[in-house]
Amino acid sequence: MRTPPMVKPCALTTISARVVMAISIAARFACTAQFRESFVLPNRRRRGCHLPSWAMEGPATWGKRDQGGLQAAIDELPTFLSATVLHLGHDDPSLLAMLTGEHSCVAHVSEAEVINLQMERRYDLVVIGTTLLASDDGHRRAVMHAAMQHVDRGGHLVIIHQHTQPALGDGFRADDLHLLGCYPVGTMHLSLYRRGDRLTVHDLLFEARATIRRLTANQLHDRMQSADPPLVLDTRTHTDRGRFGVIPGSVHVPRTVVEWHLDPANGYLHPEMRSFDQALVLVCNGGYSSSLAAANLVRIGFTDVADLIGGHTAWCTTGLPVVRADHSHLDTPAFDEMSVKYER
Repeated sequence: MRTPPMVKPCALTTISARVVMAISIAARFACTAQFRESFVLPNRRRRGCHLPSWAMEGPATWGKRDQGGLQAAIDELPTFLSATVLHLGHDDPSLLAMLTGEHSCVAHVSEAEVINLQMERRYDLVVIGTTLLASDDGHRRAVMHAAMQHVDRGGHLVIIHQHTQPALGDGFRADDLHLLGCYPVGTMHLSLYRRGDRLTVHDLLFEARATIRRLTANQLHDRMQSADPPLVLDTRTHTDRGRFGVIPGSVHVPRTVVEWHLDPANGYLHPEMRSFDQALVLVCNGGYSSSLAAANLVRIGFTDVADLIGGHTAWCTTGLPVVRADHSHLDTPAFDEMSVKYER
């Protein structure tokens, strides 16, 4: 029988050492993988964001950090030295300055403007001010919606709140917002979250808006008074049109049939459509679904498509005129003529 080759002791020692090291590394990674996954900061997109000391210690140590003043809490937070920052509401400027650093680009939005906020860009860090989440659940949900749509992928969210007040509104999934820590600042608390990397509806919205133009209510009104006005497509339901009125001269094309009634490849082309170069402005309730619909029209060949920032709500709050909705185009034969049978 052939004797197997001998393994030199030095080689065996080297192999054993490597195996032990690999097992050790794997064990350490397994223990911290879940926490680290929630804290990964893409280097290319989060430049200037310095990891705090507690990042290596884990969530178990956060409860021990409940004592200390403002500066102690700030020292434990990541510093966004070169970040783009959106601040919603009114807070102590010194608190914001210590959090963001003097070289950050900070945009401030007043409390009155937050709910209807629709900016053209997103930010590395969004800070929600002290009083914005102190209202009812509906208001809290609206504020969170406005904030989340402006947090870039992998970006951060800081919520300044009372310690007895829930930081988040209902309906936000844990894998979309990872809690990194909660820090006492006097009578207030700072909760720090990192946005996940999942593609969200906010990402779809910003991708859509990159392909279209957007008009304010006054800009749309001026264009409608010009010699060559755009065709204004009201995509709202007939119920909302009946409750809140319609923009004079607009045409009703419900969102469910926009693409079908505007594409000439379909047999149900809207009679107002003339060409792919026709100027179109889409209007919905709040200026969200209209952006997605407008982007679809660009994809199928239309060259001059815009939507109304803030939708019909912005048109009304600006004080521009509305008229009663005409839904005669929705009239259908009586149900008994269509032989519709209802279950008892």
